[in-house]
Amino acid sequence: MPATATAATKVTFSTADLKKLLERVSGVVPARHPSAALGSVLLDGGVLTASNGTIRVELAIDETTPPVLLPHARLLAILRAAGGDEVKLSFWATTCTVRCGKGQWVLPTEDAATFPRWDVSGVVPVCRIPADQFVRAATTAIQAADQKGSRPAFGGVCIDVKDGEVNFIGTDGRRLYRFEVEIDQAVDDRQIVVPVDAMETIVSLAGGDDAVQIETTSGEVVFTCGGTVVTARLLDASFPKWRQMFEDRDATPTMLAAAPFLAATRAAAICTSETSAGVTVRLAEDGATLYGKSPEAGEATVRCDIVEFGQPVETVLNPRFLSDWLRTLDSASTVEVEAVDGESACVCRCEESWCVVMPLSRE
Repeated sequence: MPATATAATKVTFSTADLKKLLERVSGVVPARHPSAALGSVLLDGGVLTASNGTIRVELAIDETTPPVLLPHARLLAILRAAGGDEVKLSFWATTCTVRCGKGQWVLPTEDAATFPRWDVSGVVPVCRIPADQFVRAATTAIQAADQKGSRPAFGGVCIDVKDGEVNFIGTDGRRLYRFEVEIDQAVDDRQIVVPVDAMETIVSLAGGDDAVQIETTSGEVVFTCGGTVVTARLLDASFPKWRQMFEDRDATPTMLAAAPFLAATRAAAICTSETSAGVTVRLAEDGATLYGKSPEAGEATVRCDIVEFGQPVETVLNPRFLSDWLRTLDSASTVEVEAVDGESACVCRCEESWCVVMPLSRE
């Protein structure tokens, strides 16, 4: 592969299409980068590639180009500022002339050989999931992950395939969110831990009627959705034994409507503070009552009707952990809330989505 573009090679793009492509990879191109190559996008053949060194995004493009590195931020700024339906790129040995609307810009290019690449070999399939289900599952799990935690696995989303079911799990040690997806493919049981930023990247790019194909090697994960390919390094960390949280317990769940439960949780949290962050959730036959109290913010008591009563329980929970999960649900859905007592984990479920919140100590 030649290191630089052939002189006077000319390619024409739709301005709107090229701008959209550059915007789609904006989350991968680092704002501050140690080298010009990392701040650039690679055009090579019919593919536009962006990378931050650990995540690589490849997008199919309509035009074929020689291998050339263009400054991402500056090219995107040109397309946003210039008018015109088409943008014409003329590639020279060390520069690229951009003609768009009534303007012309000459941008320096970098040696394509300096772009960070790594070979991916020994790829095996994990599963294939419709894009809409993938986005729901990944978004739910991401909410509970903790990129700043002391345990590396907490900074990732676990994709666990077992007996024809795929679970996406995120946890920060104090809460755990799980989303289950059924698949109809014959695949081997497998567990991988994907960094949160890689999951966020594919979530932002996946969509439509396409499916997301997930593949893995010993150290990488590859997501393919339509003409988009995202490759990322896996986390080399042991994920917690999350299935233990869902073993049968001697508790009967109480059912609540999701939207009123979320509203009550947020309302009770108004009178909490950093020092008194817990909301007391009391489930009784006549309804649910949520209490929030702190010396700095006052006291709140909020009632919430129940759909079906299970058993009485009182526990103190972090309202943000509940709210983050409840926001991912359909507002018309019903939630099962199960807690043995105020000392054990509170497990909530809504169809294929689960939330586990560890109780706070009583003051």
